Amino acid sequence: IIQAADPRLNQRVISTTELTIRILGDKELMEGLSHQRQFRLKLALARTLQGLAKDNVAVSLFEELMKDSQLFLDANDERRLHIQRDLAVLVAPDDPERAVSLMQDLVANTAFSATQRSHVSFKLTEMLFNSGDLNAAEKQLETMRQLQAQDPADSIGPFRGRMLECRMMYSSGRAEKALPICRALCSNIPDGMFPLVAVEPTLQLGECLEVLGQLEEAADRFEEAATRAKAIAGSSHPLTLECLLKLAEVSSRLERHDEVIRILEPLAATLTEVTAVSTNGLIARLLLLHSRW
Repeated sequence: IIQAADPRLNQRVISTTELTIRILGDKELMEGLSHQRQFRLKLALARTLQGLAKDNVAVSLFEELMKDSQLFLDANDERRLHIQRDLAVLVAPDDPERAVSLMQDLVANTAFSATQRSHVSFKLTEMLFNSGDLNAAEKQLETMRQLQAQDPADSIGPFRGRMLECRMMYSSGRAEKALPICRALCSNIPDGMFPLVAVEPTLQLGECLEVLGQLEEAADRFEEAATRAKAIAGSSHPLTLECLLKLAEVSSRLERHDEVIRILEPLAATLTEVTAVSTNGLIARLLLLHSRW
């Protein structure tokens, strides 16, 4: 889908949303396509809009695709699972109850494999945890484990599940229990793991160590995580910034003044770039710490 035009041709730029509406509204074009081709076109457009954060239009398309998939796809076609899962993710901010219901239906649908359902179960557990419903998240975590046990060949799914379990333990004040799990994860990263995700256990380990008062080792882990995240995604990526902030905060507690300044000065020098990509108040925390030094 073309979003921009060559100005030398005096063409008007057409947004992706406008182009989508034009295509779907062109009855002659749509009627000239088979139902299967219409379905594939809608799916491609929905994926594009989802990637561009055009959520309102994407939700409408995914709603249509949900209905169409029941007509044109087999019961165990993985695209049906992806469509319903993506719709759940899109509606979650405005309608969390429906999002959970859509996910639960997929987890219970035995037309899909245990591995497929375990991946959805992971997403549902994460969704419940992020919404603050820890009890429901822990129950879903057990369902996820049971599904993962049915596929011994899947190493990444259980690894991510244990990472999520550590986050849940840490957030609920059980850092001591999470600590040995984090250590094990750091030394047993499976092949094929997305590189940035593989950094997170080291960050989690540092967080547990910090809460438990083991500041020297926590600083080492935060520095290790920051170095790896920077090498993979650059100095202004939110994960790199989070690791650096944690390192600076622990260094401050250890009264390593030179270390704090070493960390913060490069960030202050690139403040505009950092502000553009930071999330969840990260830049505010960085500035607060910077103001103390």
